Amino acid sequence: MDIGRRLLWLCLLLVPTWTSAQDLSIFRQEAYRHASLSVCVRSLDDGRTVAEYQSDRTLSPASVTKLITTAAALECLGPDSRFETALAYDGHIEGTVLRGNLWILAGGDPSLGSEYMSQPQQSFLQQWMAALRQRGIRRIEGRVLLWSELCDEEPLSPGWTWEDLGNYYAAGCYGVAVYDNQFRLALRSGRPGSRPEILEIIPELPLLSIDNRLTAGSRADSAYFHGEPYRWQRLLTGSIPANRERFVIKGDIPDPEVCLVGLLEKEIRRQGIVIEGRSISVEPYRERAGGVFRSGQGSLRLPENQILVRYYSEPLSEIVRAVNYHSLNMYTEYLARAVARARGLSGPISAAQALRSVTDFWQERGIDCSSWFLKDACGLAPQTAFPLSSIVEILCYMSDSENSSFFARSLPRAGREGTVRSLGQRLPGELRLKSGSRSGVRAWAGYYTIGSHRYALAYTLNYSKLPSSKVVDDLERFILSISY
Repeated sequence: MDIGRRLLWLCLLLVPTWTSAQDLSIFRQEAYRHASLSVCVRSLDDGRTVAEYQSDRTLSPASVTKLITTAAALECLGPDSRFETALAYDGHIEGTVLRGNLWILAGGDPSLGSEYMSQPQQSFLQQWMAALRQRGIRRIEGRVLLWSELCDEEPLSPGWTWEDLGNYYAAGCYGVAVYDNQFRLALRSGRPGSRPEILEIIPELPLLSIDNRLTAGSRADSAYFHGEPYRWQRLLTGSIPANRERFVIKGDIPDPEVCLVGLLEKEIRRQGIVIEGRSISVEPYRERAGGVFRSGQGSLRLPENQILVRYYSEPLSEIVRAVNYHSLNMYTEYLARAVARARGLSGPISAAQALRSVTDFWQERGIDCSSWFLKDACGLAPQTAFPLSSIVEILCYMSDSENSSFFARSLPRAGREGTVRSLGQRLPGELRLKSGSRSGVRAWAGYYTIGSHRYALAYTLNYSKLPSSKVVDDLERFILSISY
């Protein structure tokens, strides 16, 4: 063998090749023996699968599920679409008196007053009050009411567990969303073993009653709320750090529709405008307050000249970016309803109808959905599961879409931002990933660009007790091999 051929042979031995046995050997360690693992990497340049291990196995991907919903929303609604919430009235205006009711017309915006958007959280209220001042209204003979047609009255997706209900990350999908459908509870804690003191609730929720059974003493926040939709009682259990002057935890708003009407009433009165109609009532249980008028009970048609102001959300591309950067469950459930509406379904829309619409959308585009178990749109439900091959197919589909740049930019850059800030800091190229995590579940999916090559990749690990540092380190070693 001449010297040239010897050198070529040596180089081939030293440079890793894309063979399943070599590249996936990282995941064949003894540490993974009892876990369920799925990996898939596909080239976006020529469509070949460059690494694959059990990618057709149905596993739980947790919040990676959000990619299914956000991609469908971009495709069905378009990146520039905006949600509208209007302020209107019935009756007529005589001088400074509105002889009728004031209406909030909800249009399915998940981001109204959101902390995740660039608009100030109070901007919608400021616009509404400016509209009332512009029309010179100083007295309202009727009431403040809300009309919604997007969601039915089952705000929680099937499969969400009792231990999650009442917490901010399990905020439901109601006729309207406001302040991310969550409140903040400020507490002061004392010595270990003592009961923390409630300081304030933000925003003010006068109907909310909290049974505080917290204790002080843990090193981190292990506090949990427990409660049902539409009921203003919350049980608070667990522990928070001791000796804190101010410690803030978050819970879900039990009824955002009642909350928004109440917030607007309060602001109207603060501005010196009189409301003569009675305030909303929430009794008996789940009576829709007498102040929520739903499309299922009739229809509301107001002429254009009785629309006081239309408030628009930021573009859908920014909302999708917030979902995938911050892993917002509630937003994702609203987007699934928006997909159903865009596909011709009229409200009120149930969670099941929304999930069917999302599934049908992808089925029509050639994605094999036969093994999908979608119990929600966001991945909070433990029963939500599907093969990783589906996610990789969707990633490939979106890479060829006219919305590809919006979708790719919605994924945080690993090692730099979002929920993947601590992953991939040593990797060359650009890695954009959506993460998913839950007890016993770690998952990632997204795009990797190295030089002139682009890949769609996905990884899911179920039923593993490995420390996160070990899982992340092994995943980085695997991805690093792509760069050779």
